[in-house]
Parts: sequence; structure tokens; C-alpha cells
Amino acid sequence: MMRSFAYSRRVLALGTSSVLLLSGVGLALAAGEGGGLGLPTAGCNTYTDAAGDAPFAGSTAEANGAPDPIPSDAALDITGVVMGTTSSSVAGFIRVKGLGNRFYGEGDLWTLNFTALGKTVSGVVQRGPADPLVDAVLAPLNYVLIAGTEDDTVGITAVWDYAHSVVIITLDRASLEKALKGSLGGAPLTAMSARSGNRYAVTSVGSDAAVAPAAQAFTVGSNPCFGAGPGPTATEPGGGTPAPTTTPSGTGTPSPQPTTEPPAGGPPPLFAFPRTGCLLYKDAAGDAFPGRSGVKSPNSSADLDFTGVAVRSAPDAVSVFAKIATLGTSPGAPFTGHKFTTSFVINGKTVTAVASAAGAATMTPATAKATAAFDTAKSYVIFTFPKADLETAAGAPITSGTAITDLKWVSNAVNQAGDFDGDSAAGTTAEEKTYAYGDNTCFQPPAALIELDTTGKGVYTDKSVVDVLVSDADENALPEVKVHLALTGMPELVGVTDEDGIASFSFPITVPAGSKTLTATFLGNADAGPAGAGAPFTVAAESTVLKAVAGKGTVTATLKDNDKTAVAGQLVAFKVGSKITKIKTNAKGVAVLSRLAKGTSVTVSYAGLKGKYLAAKAVTTKVL
Repeated sequence: MMRSFAYSRRVLALGTSSVLLLSGVGLALAAGEGGGLGLPTAGCNTYTDAAGDAPFAGSTAEANGAPDPIPSDAALDITGVVMGTTSSSVAGFIRVKGLGNRFYGEGDLWTLNFTALGKTVSGVVQRGPADPLVDAVLAPLNYVLIAGTEDDTVGITAVWDYAHSVVIITLDRASLEKALKGSLGGAPLTAMSARSGNRYAVTSVGSDAAVAPAAQAFTVGSNPCFGAGPGPTATEPGGGTPAPTTTPSGTGTPSPQPTTEPPAGGPPPLFAFPRTGCLLYKDAAGDAFPGRSGVKSPNSSADLDFTGVAVRSAPDAVSVFAKIATLGTSPGAPFTGHKFTTSFVINGKTVTAVASAAGAATMTPATAKATAAFDTAKSYVIFTFPKADLETAAGAPITSGTAITDLKWVSNAVNQAGDFDGDSAAGTTAEEKTYAYGDNTCFQPPAALIELDTTGKGVYTDKSVVDVLVSDADENALPEVKVHLALTGMPELVGVTDEDGIASFSFPITVPAGSKTLTATFLGNADAGPAGAGAPFTVAAESTVLKAVAGKGTVTATLKDNDKTAVAGQLVAFKVGSKITKIKTNAKGVAVLSRLAKGTSVTVSYAGLKGKYLAAKAVTTKVL
């Protein structure tokens, strides 16, 4: 049951750097970008493009302030493209010669193109003039084309990572597969290309294009430039440098500001041993009577007596722990040593390891390897299996959630006469008999408690305020810890809790109307283990207001939302008689129709944009 908590909400006073951060523009790469892939390996590309070939490609160069002769613009010069996929995303990492300030244009535009399941897919992302307030308003102009038609059901996000000079375009895989009417698992992506361009208030001009060879294809799920791809965690650090933060005005303790995750971010190191009382299963103590059938020692041997079993996962290994009542070097006379055996099943294949002392274990199958450790101080016997060897033995890859079943242990007393039974341990319930790779619950503190305070609803482009309370298992507030917050379809934000364990977030909503999920996660620290919480969140379309002012031979239309914020990049319709002319609004929400005769009646209307803006009431005026 969630606890209620009372406090005064602190509204963040956003400065320039905060708006840049929240709009996802001009930032170091956040932990969740690229769907959790992180950054691709240096020098590895799916396809490449020559450097120095990004000139201003329009005929209006002089009118737009371009010098003569026109040099290549390093900020738009594509040098390579890396494709990558996860179970939830399809991402393109566009490497740029010198991502930064543009030579020309009021903004820039990037396109990632490919063909999948027989249909062309284009992800288009744009930024407006180099003004963070304008960028924040224009950010929603990102969109996806399926077979040449805009499909606003497909989620798309973008990050301009200056630190690594890369633009990352990420498509939501589930909504993309729905639009393509098929699964992308193992599918080839063909006809791949990426393009850059200069963007102006009412048009855009191409700059560079990187095109993959016609015969080249990228297989979904292969990820050759990302090593083994994403690990068992939900998100991974993506590199970059921390973005600047601001301090809100007013008195009292400043509210934490969202920031990007630094390269060293992520959960703390796992415990070397299971925390007290946390085991996959327990075994009764005092039941290790060494001997053979019918002839048993009258006393239980603490050196052979299992009391519990635990398993720990690492990216490259699996370690199996057996807790011993009192581990020594032997059970004592008449025995001279001990031997421990563990076995388990993975992908239907049984793996067995045997050891009497620290070092290499005897394995079945013989091709596998394991190392045994005997820790008398902590009273544990530990077998560590390289993941690659287990995958070979299992005949299948081991990924997050892969089941390891029927984990058993046997101990033996040893002397010159041979081996004598000691103790055995095995799970008795279905839960005890199955371990999922990646579950390190017992090697972390107890999971934290997370509570979300949100209205559960918001309006497209409007600011949403969300508070997250983080406490340990005993309900003690956790101050100065990082909290990750994500709204379906939007880039992840990271905040820091204050002394009351509360992280406050304030951000503009940049996803279309619909039912979404707000998710808060804590990656864990020395005081509390990883935890997450989610809440439904409904986004509504923004209402709009249209005004029309007649001038000499002109009609000027201004489109704003109900917060009196200019709505840019939208088509306003001017009707003169039976003729309709559509003009796109500029950064100030203004569209102008000129060359009109005096007294002409003009009706101005805005039809809205599905999921984003509602239609405005039409206005009629007469030209002066």
C-alpha cells in the first residue's frame, strides 16, 4: 500500500538551460536515448558518407546571408550512420563532423530513412532558430512518414548530442510495427539513408545526404556496433556531459532540477555476498551426517551442512552461492577433506560442476568451465561460470530473464576410502526451483519505495508538474538520489531528491493526445535497491485561438494556444470567395496573405492537427 505524503509543491523557475534540457535539444545523451543502446562503438558504422560535402544547396543563398563562395557546414556534414534496435525501439545514430552552430538557416532538419516489411519509413526531426524558448515550442514538429504519408501514431524522439557530435533519432518499435502491420524481429532494413538540411520559418533547404549501398541491409536485432546490445537493466548510461541546471527563485531549499545522467551513472556495485536472510531457497540446518548407506556419523558436520542457496548475475558470468553452517577445510576425523557439487538446467541442458578446493572445477559438459571459491570467513562455497561457456553448453544465448532451473547442491566428506554422503539442498516450490538471469535482488539492499504525485492528465505543449517520493524499505526518505522519469514517447528526465526524498519535475508535454504511462525509476544505492512505479497519464490536445487583422492589401493571421503562446509551423487557411490559400505560421504564429484588393472579404480558419491542436474558431475580416 502506498503511503500518502503532504508537502508544498514547488514550481520550478525554468531558465534557459532548463528549457534546453527539457525540450531534449542540445544536450548530452541521456541514459534512455536510442532505446537504451548507449553510444555505438567508435569507428563502427552501418554505412558511411564522405566528409566536407555539406554546402548550402539552395538558390536563395545570398538572400539568406550565406557567404560566397559557400563552404561546407560541419554542423550538417554527415560522416556515418549507425543503426541499432532494442525490443522497444529502432534508432539511427547520425554521426556529424562538427555538430554545433549552423553556418546558415534558422534551424536544422534531419531525416532517417529505410524500408521495412515492404514499406518506406522516414523519421523527421527539426529544430527552430537557436533560441531555447522557440526550440521548445517547435520541438513537436518531429514526425514519421509511412509509405510517404504522415502517421502520428508512431512515436519519435530526438537528441542532439554535442559532446559526441551525433544526432540520435529513435522510433518507438511497438507503434512502428503496428503501423507496418507486422513484426520487425529479424527483419532486414533496406534502402537506408540519412539527410540533413537548413530550416527556415516556412521552408527547408537540403545540405548533406548519406546513402547506404543498394545491396546493403541491416538486420533488426543484430546491433554489431553495440557489442552485445542492451543488458538486463531497463536503461543504460549513454555518455555525454552533464547539462547545466538552474536554481529556482524564492526562499527555502532549492527544488532539484532534472539533469542528464553522467557516464558513471547507474546502479551501485552488487554486494559480494547475498544480504542477510535473502536466498533463492533455504535448507534445514543440522542435517549433514557424513557416511554411507546404513552407516552415518552420529553428529552433523557443520563443514558440509547447507543452510541456503543464492545466485548472482553479471554481464559476463553467473555465480552460484551455497551458504554453509561453518565452512572449514574438512569435516574432521576420520575425513581428510570435502567435496561440493552443484548442478542446474539451462535451455534443457544440465550443467554440473565439482570442486574440493579453490580453483578450476571439474565440469560436465567438459567444454564448459567454472571456478570454485571457498570463503571460510563468510562460510560460502561459490562456483562462477563464464556466461559464454554456459551459452555454448545451453546451445542458446543467455539474456535477461533466461531461466536457470533445478539448481541443486551436494556435499561429500572425503578420505582415502573414497567419498561419503554429506548433505543435499534443492528447491521445493516452483519459485525456488527457477532463477531468472539478471535478478540480483539478494545482492542489493531491499527495494526502495517510490510514490508518484501527479494529476494524471495534461495538455499538449503545456507544462506538467510531477513530484516523486523515494524512501527505503523502512520508509526513511532518501535524499540526494537520482530519479528517472519518463512519459510514454518523450525523452527520459533525471532529477535529484531533496532532503525530504522528493524529486520535482516540470516539463512541457511534447507527445500527442492519448492514454500514456508516467514511469518513475530509481536505480538503487547502498541504502535501497532498484525500484519503479507507474501511473496512467492522459494527454489532451491543445485548444487554439485565431485572430485576423486586415491591413493595406493584406490579412495577417495570428495563431496562439489558450496560454497565449504562438503556435508555429501550422497551416492557416485564407478563403477568398471560393479560393482557399493555406500558409504555414512562422515562429511567432503569424501567417500573412497579401496582394488583396481593398474591401475583399477574407475568412481565416485553422482546422487543427490531430492529437496536438484543436481547430480554432474561424474569423472573417475585410481588406483595408
